[in-house]
Amino acid sequence: MNQSTQFLVVGQGIGGTMVSYFLHQAGLDFVMIDPALPSNASRVAGGIINPVTGKKLARTWRIDDLHPFALQTYQALGTLLNKDLVLETHVNRYFSNPEDVVKFGEQAETQDWFNNYILPLQVNEPAINNTLGGFTISPALKIYGSVLMDSWRDYLKSTGQFIEEIFEHSQLQFVNDGIQYKDVKAQQVIFCEGWGVRHNPWFKDLPFNAAKGEALVVKIEGLIPNEVFLKGVFLVPLGDDLYYVGSTNEWVFDNDLPSEHKRAELERKLSKALNLPYEVVAHKAAVRPAVKDRRPLIGQHPEHKHLWLFNGLGTKGYSLSPFFAHQLVEALQGKRALDDEVSITHRRP
Repeated sequence: MNQSTQFLVVGQGIGGTMVSYFLHQAGLDFVMIDPALPSNASRVAGGIINPVTGKKLARTWRIDDLHPFALQTYQALGTLLNKDLVLETHVNRYFSNPEDVVKFGEQAETQDWFNNYILPLQVNEPAINNTLGGFTISPALKIYGSVLMDSWRDYLKSTGQFIEEIFEHSQLQFVNDGIQYKDVKAQQVIFCEGWGVRHNPWFKDLPFNAAKGEALVVKIEGLIPNEVFLKGVFLVPLGDDLYYVGSTNEWVFDNDLPSEHKRAELERKLSKALNLPYEVVAHKAAVRPAVKDRRPLIGQHPEHKHLWLFNGLGTKGYSLSPFFAHQLVEALQGKRALDDEVSITHRRP
């Protein structure tokens, strides 16, 4: 059956979910195409929005904009879908070695933003092997990404706006007033393919780097609930005594499958951090579309004006997607321009 729409959204990771949600909020017509695979990077991710990250304790880029907008967006989506999608929490970070203590002291003395996000350790969880102390990063958010994406997909299916299949780039044809893709005619296409961008003939030459990540889902009984713990690895609550443990990062790899050596690495770090027994329930892997400067790549193709890109979210997809998906949808309506820091117009090689 032929179908006409304003926008064709390709891909339903967290990026495509947010873009389609803001199209919906703006009253714009769209159809989404996605194969609904269980292993995309958004589903493997921990879903943490953390204002201070990395070994060097860097403030997350634009976190003062990203955090409140993300909280508002996920809460509104939860209301629409009748689901609890966001947990307001903290990251309780424990020092792993004396060098961490020294670095923390240096940062505390030199960074004027430090006291906005860093508190004395709020949760001294006895199940964490903690001999050096630590600190609490606050506020932080945990997004229940799989619940969100499953519920949003079901919602779009109920309205006839979801096509469950693999997108075939070779089937896209340019017509006078838009594009034709099989039985769907659209005015614009928005590619939100994640690492699938490597197969996209129009955007694959942008400066993406593939980063493979692996994580475990484990069952642990006895931890203080609804808190995020970090000592060598993240321990992120998923409910029912289940925790996300991760993640790893590889720039050179042969495939996107879970590997025994990374499972062993994660279990070794978890055993070192935790003095409770645990059971591995699942081992997951996915490839993230990273960008060297850790900024998204968003915008319109320079020649094919019907084609748009929303990608390059890396490890920050859950924090970046709401703010910049909203910005993209406003740009599509002619209400504003994209920020230069994310626009592919300003960042092409």
